[in-house]
Amino acid sequence: MQRFFTKEDHSYRVKKEIRDLVVFATHNVLIDAPFTKLDLLSCRNLLIYLEAKAQHKLLPLFHYALKPHGLLLLGLSETIGGSEQLFSRH
Repeated sequence: MQRFFTKEDHSYRVKKEIRDLVVFATHNVLIDAPFTKLDLLSCRNLLIYLEAKAQHKLLPLFHYALKPHGLLLLGLSETIGGSEQLFSRH
């Protein structure tokens, strides 16, 4: 744990050298242009809060944003719905 985190008061903080490897940004997935060439797109428990129309809009955008062998990480209650042709299960 000390390799990746430093203790601060009653919590832990990810070390700077790890934070420098990750892009942190506020992003509205329904409005903003998608990031591209992502290795991993994690939106655990995002889709369950969106209406079906928004979900159907986002899944092709997520596919576009990922590298050819990139991973889409969904929550246990989420599915790729009608976008099976865009994604494979691992």
